[in-house]
Amino acid sequence: MADTTQIPWYKQTLHRSTYSLSFNTPAFLGDAEQFGGWRTPPIKALLRFWWRIASWPAMEGDIARLREAEKALFGGIGQNGEEKNAAQRSLVQLRLEPWEDGKLTIDNTLQSYSYLGYGPLGTDTEGSKEQTKDTRTRNAITPGSRHTKLIITHPADIDLTPTLQLIQWFGTLGSRSANGWGSLHIEELQTAVSPLPVESNLKACFSHNWPHTIGYDDTGLLIWKTPVRPSWEQAMKQLAQIKKSIRTKAKGEADGDDVTHFRSEPQKDQTAAGVHLLGYPVGDKPKKGKHLPTWKLAEWPDDARITSQLRFKVIRQHHNGKDQYYGLIYHLPHSLPIEQPWLQANQLSIWQALHKELDSNTQLNVQRFTPTQQGAQ
Repeated sequence: MADTTQIPWYKQTLHRSTYSLSFNTPAFLGDAEQFGGWRTPPIKALLRFWWRIASWPAMEGDIARLREAEKALFGGIGQNGEEKNAAQRSLVQLRLEPWEDGKLTIDNTLQSYSYLGYGPLGTDTEGSKEQTKDTRTRNAITPGSRHTKLIITHPADIDLTPTLQLIQWFGTLGSRSANGWGSLHIEELQTAVSPLPVESNLKACFSHNWPHTIGYDDTGLLIWKTPVRPSWEQAMKQLAQIKKSIRTKAKGEADGDDVTHFRSEPQKDQTAAGVHLLGYPVGDKPKKGKHLPTWKLAEWPDDARITSQLRFKVIRQHHNGKDQYYGLIYHLPHSLPIEQPWLQANQLSIWQALHKELDSNTQLNVQRFTPTQQGAQ
């Protein structure tokens, strides 16, 4: 990795790269009034996120070195009392052309995949049809629509291809993107996942409280693949079913589960549970007629937000003249960024149980995704 920290920005030799972007699933990417549209800030944030993961092996566990290199490349302000040259401009500049507002309207009623976007599905009193707790509609960028050109200007001695390749495999943009919405496609890069240089043993991953690597266990990489489907809607529907099953498992509500394995003993009207590892706030309310724990943790601040470590992406591939879609589920393991003794003590065993659920539950119909797999088989 080239060292840009010692060269002033105005003396850098810059290179320009152009990529064709589109989405495999609707992207809720827009302004405060929910008008979907391409914007460079979230793309740059995504680039920084996966650059950290791509660069982490070369840093050999040195977080200070990673931060210094990130600031030199992407810019930043002074920290911890820095004075001289504290602020630094970004050496990576992005431009989009052409781009347009989103025109696809997503109505989250009566659609199973809306579970991934607007909260858990409920049923009416007769149990005859699906309902959701949020009946708003959102404007989204249409999947598979006209490609938008992304022009990246960056130092000539910095290779961003490994970062962009990780984005092609795992990157998503916009609201609820961890659930597979806004699955990004880069036309110039391969979709088949090749050997990954960014993987760490599951247990070792918990030494850091931020996403820094793809995990692996004794079975292999913590990546799972759904069967190939003819449409993004069908791929998202299966991901929704998988998420619902995993959340049920993480709450200790699956048939035959030992509740004590997934939940702490209730204290002060709250219960810590495996579901808190899948994102916070949990958002569920007790079902009518059932006594369930309150998933809000009083010891955590009201504005606490944690993104799930288990993330989804929909991949698009072209086969026999037609587009096909399949879902990827991948785990970016790390310890909790907020203190919670029971969860910290039990996170490894809970994740192992959830991985086993993905491996062994035939109803979920997923398989471990190995780097040698080439999409549809």
